[in-house]
Amino acid sequence: MTRVSQVSFTSAFMREMRAIAFVTDLIERDLVSPEAGLRKIHMHALAPDADDPSFDVAQRFNASLPFLEDLRDKGRAAAEVWLARSFAKIGEGSSINVAGLFG
Repeated sequence: MTRVSQVSFTSAFMREMRAIAFVTDLIERDLVSPEAGLRKIHMHALAPDADDPSFDVAQRFNASLPFLEDLRDKGRAAAEVWLARSFAKIGEGSSINVAGLFG
């Protein structure tokens, strides 16, 4: 049941991200009129290190304080790196290639 839930979420998420990529492409190529009411959405992502065993699916029910504190600290460190690289793009553009990641 857990796997069905994961697949359902992933499927819906991917569909939404592909729709965003599609509309963004239409807007950037001037293929929609401003009257269409569509607007470009700037997307950003802060992702965990895929090689870190802390993010293994088996850990999802681990609610121990040391584990949660470790995740918090890793998240803060990742946010600092992201901010140093991408802060200037906030409100100006995406810091990820939505079409490349999800298209």
